[in-house]
Amino acid sequence: MSGFPPVVRAAWVNRPIDEAFHVFTSEIRAWWPLPSHGLFGDASASVAFSDGQLVEQSVDGSEAIWGKVLAWEPSVRLVFTWHPGGDGEEASEVEVVFEADGAGTRVVIEH
Repeated sequence: MSGFPPVVRAAWVNRPIDEAFHVFTSEIRAWWPLPSHGLFGDASASVAFSDGQLVEQSVDGSEAIWGKVLAWEPSVRLVFTWHPGGDGEEASEVEVVFEADGAGTRVVIEH
């Protein structure tokens, strides 16, 4: 893992905690700018958590592994390595925490 200090960002979303976790983990394409921030560019078809990994797939079926899931605690937190297209040896780690906050959810990402 990297020796750099972590980057921490938080956002409040107007959704219950279980729905916020679902959208973050199961509807990634709804919030991740895949054409500009995916490995396949305009040929990117999807990115999803599958079989313990975060995987991008192109329209021709090619796949690129972005990371490996280290912790999956629905509506609580998610931890995964981050190495889009790399072999994982130089992976960093991302932790996403979901906190109930009034009528919504505070989502905290530490990378």
